[in-house]
Amino acid sequence: MEHTETLVSRISKRRLTLFGHEVRMEDKGLPEKLYIVMWMEKRSRGRQTKTWMVNVRKDLSEKDMDLRTALDTISDRG
Repeated sequence: MEHTETLVSRISKRRLTLFGHEVRMEDKGLPEKLYIVMWMEKRSRGRQTKTWMVNVRKDLSEKDMDLRTALDTISDRG
């Protein structure tokens, strides 16, 4: 039997791959600054749109990982 991957799981996998790549980047310029801004930004009232980082955290929680564990795993990969 063939294993079929859903579109949602493929997007989740690609998003986590990109997140890992950006965290491991040696040039800590723009991506690092963007993460700091995203984590520190104050959100307005009302229904919030999902940010990229919210989606990454959701993807990690589906894999039973938190952000700290993921960052430790990524940095160990080096």
